[in-house]
Amino acid sequence: VVRVFHDALLARQAWRDAVMSRSNGRCVVTGARAEVCHHVVTQQVCRRKGIPVWDSANGIALTRRVHDRHHSRLEPIALDLLPPYVLEFVAEHGLETYLERTYPTTDADD
Repeated sequence: VVRVFHDALLARQAWRDAVMSRSNGRCVVTGARAEVCHHVVTQQVCRRKGIPVWDSANGIALTRRVHDRHHSRLEPIALDLLPPYVLEFVAEHGLETYLERTYPTTDADD
């Protein structure tokens, strides 16, 4: 049990490092220094669909405020702010409908 827990921590840390590196440690929404990493497709959905949870293509770097506001649904991250590599990951796994339900599009008239 300890070995499995240790391996999971290492996988999580490697995922976080890769996600942060991909965006140079900057929030993909605001450009400010990122503090957290976010699974675009939730870990639960990944597990249910047999998709690797720690694939860095399913992660984005965010400020804590952006992350918290997304999860509270006060200000969900807009679909058009997601990087191309995330969209490729989603398409590869056939999860476009999930993405459209979870990440709103911005209205061009705003």
